[in-house]
Amino acid sequence: MDSRRVVRVVTSGVPQLVQRVEIYDSVLRHIEEQHPEEFRRILDVYSTIAEPTRVHQSRTHSRSILFVSDDFVSTGGDPLRVPVKVFSDGTGIMTTAYFTSSKDQGELLWSETNAE
Repeated sequence: MDSRRVVRVVTSGVPQLVQRVEIYDSVLRHIEEQHPEEFRRILDVYSTIAEPTRVHQSRTHSRSILFVSDDFVSTGGDPLRVPVKVFSDGTGIMTTAYFTSSKDQGELLWSETNAE
C-alpha cells in the first residue's frame, strides 16, 4: 500500500509540458532533511513550478523535466531547480528541489524570454 500523501497541487506555468504538479509529503520530508535551505524557501519552490524562468529536459531521466528559476537563488547565487516527473495524462510529480550552479543541463524546452 502506498502511504504517500499529496499535500499540494501546483498549476504549471508551462501547461504545454505539464499541466499540474503534485507535491507529496515524502518529497517534502526529503527536501527538509537533505536540502534544508530549499525547504526554508518552499514557497519559492512552488513559485518556480508556477512561474519558471526556463524549463529543460532532464539529462538523467527521460520522463522528467527541470523547472528553473533565475529569480530565486541561493546565498551563493545559484538558481533554484525543481525536477518533475511527467506522465502521459499531463500531470507530474515533483521529485526534489535544489540550488546548483551546474551548467550541465538538458535541452532547453521553454524559456520566458522566448515564450509566445
